[in-house]
Amino acid sequence: MQRILLIIAVIAIATLGIFLYSGQAPSTTAETTGKTSFASLVRGNMSKLTVHESPVQIEDIPLILEDGTSIQLSSLQGKVLLVNLWASWCAPCQAEMAHLNDVQIKLGGDDFEVVAINNDTGGVDKARETLDAWSVPDLAVYADPKMRSGMGMAATRLPTTFLVDRKGMIRATYLGPLDWASEEAYELYEALIAEAS
Repeated sequence: MQRILLIIAVIAIATLGIFLYSGQAPSTTAETTGKTSFASLVRGNMSKLTVHESPVQIEDIPLILEDGTSIQLSSLQGKVLLVNLWASWCAPCQAEMAHLNDVQIKLGGDDFEVVAINNDTGGVDKARETLDAWSVPDLAVYADPKMRSGMGMAATRLPTTFLVDRKGMIRATYLGPLDWASEEAYELYEALIAEAS
């Protein structure tokens, strides 16, 4: 009787092992896909990022452009976005703005854009005035005067930055200032740009 119970236990353990192994997602590993996973590219100062193993859709919010027209954030889908939430009163925001400007100069175009969303009640005018004062001429003005993005996406903590793929999915997040123009950062941007849309 004990031998039968032992055989049943061994079969049960083997079955459970097969079940657990088959439940893994092999597509997420570089070894099984032959590709380098996004998470494996995160190194250096970018190791501070929160990488989302299960990416989520970025919130679709209305934005006001410098000419006064309104767009939805989702209208930028199709390119890789570095979405940064900032405000004029935020000293850490100013500290990283020059890096964001450099990234836009180097990569900005059909495949990539820095989307720096201003969270000031002064809207477009306040955003442009601040960018000029901070000597950041190459970032487009995206204003959110109702501060939906700052209160919702960032829970009022600025700066907060999201690295978003072509499908509008957040792949990584960071709260606070960071050197977004580092070599390690460019590796991440290029990896997302190279992904199929």
